[in-house]
Amino acid sequence: MNDFPVRQFHINEIIFKEGSIGSSAYILKAGCVNIYTESSGKKVVLVALRPVTIFGEMSLLSKDHKRTATAEAIEYSEAVEIDKKSFDHYMAQTPPIIANVLNALADRLKSATSRVASWAPDLFIGTCEMLNLLAGKDKDELPFETTVASISSIFSADAALIKDKLTGLEELNLLELNDNPKGEKIIRIIQKDKFLEKARNLQQKFNWKL
Repeated sequence: MNDFPVRQFHINEIIFKEGSIGSSAYILKAGCVNIYTESSGKKVVLVALRPVTIFGEMSLLSKDHKRTATAEAIEYSEAVEIDKKSFDHYMAQTPPIIANVLNALADRLKSATSRVASWAPDLFIGTCEMLNLLAGKDKDELPFETTVASISSIFSADAALIKDKLTGLEELNLLELNDNPKGEKIIRIIQKDKFLEKARNLQQKFNWKL
C-alpha cells in the first residue's frame, strides 16, 4: 500500500461520478464516503463507507469500465489510489476461476445498482413500511439488530442510516427502543394499527425526503 499515492478529499468533494470511465480503485483510510446513484433527479444513497474499505474497483472489473455510482466524501477523507495498470497486474496474479467470479459479480452489481435506482423509496416511509410488514398482524415487537440488517439489505442502505431512522421514529413517538428481559435490544411499535397512517401524515406534513 505504501507504493501507491494517498489522495485527500474535502467535504462534499466528488471522487468519481456515475457513468464516467473508471481508471482507478480506492482504499479508504480515513473519513467517510457516500456511494450514491440518482433516480428521477433524486439522490439515492446506496452505502456510506468507513475505513478500511475498497471502492471503485467494480468499474475496473466490468466490461465497459463505467462507474455504476457516484462517490462523494461527506467529511474530510483520505484514500489510497490504485491505478488500473497496477490493479490489472494484481488480477493477472489471481487464479483464473477467482478472476472470473469477480468479473461476474461486477456485472451483477452493475445490474443491481440500476434496479435499486429505479425503485428505491423514500427511506423514512420505506423503513416504516418494512417495520409494519415484518411485524405482521400479531406482533408489535421486533429484534433490533435483525430488523436493521433486513431493512439495510432490502434497501441497499448503510445499517447506521437505518438505525438513525429508527432513532428518529422513537423521537416522534412512533416506536420505542428498549431491552427485553434477556438484555436484547428490541423495537416496539406504538399503536401498530395506526403506525403507518401516522408516519405518512408526518411525511406529508413536513415533506421529508430521503
